[in-house]
Amino acid sequence: MAPMTAKDTMTEMASLSDRISTQVRWFAAGVVALIWGLLTTPPSSIRFPFLPLVVVGLLAVSVLFCDFLQYSAGYLSTWRLHRKIINSPNQTIDGYDARDPYRNTRFAFFWVKQMLAIVTFAVLAITLLRGLVTL
Repeated sequence: MAPMTAKDTMTEMASLSDRISTQVRWFAAGVVALIWGLLTTPPSSIRFPFLPLVVVGLLAVSVLFCDFLQYSAGYLSTWRLHRKIINSPNQTIDGYDARDPYRNTRFAFFWVKQMLAIVTFAVLAITLLRGLVTL
């Protein structure tokens, strides 16, 4: 087995972060589509309450908005880093600035997005189950 380096783990984390973000995006988009369908064409045999469905839809849209904010902060962080590299004498720098507010905001939105996705799923499940149980 080959030894692992910090670069190897960073590459793996970048790959996994991208996959997690893609899955969360698809989940949120699917929830938005489901809620839209239930609100515009509700089933005749099952009564789902309007307000909880709207809350679930807003949570799903919030997940997507946090995804947007995460990548916007990442872009700004990379842009600032790029400017530092270009303005440095040898056009290189030692690495990322751990104190960069945009970089830290990017990571914060990554985790907020995950937590919102979990909350969205829980509220969706409760809402759907309550509608099915009251048949």
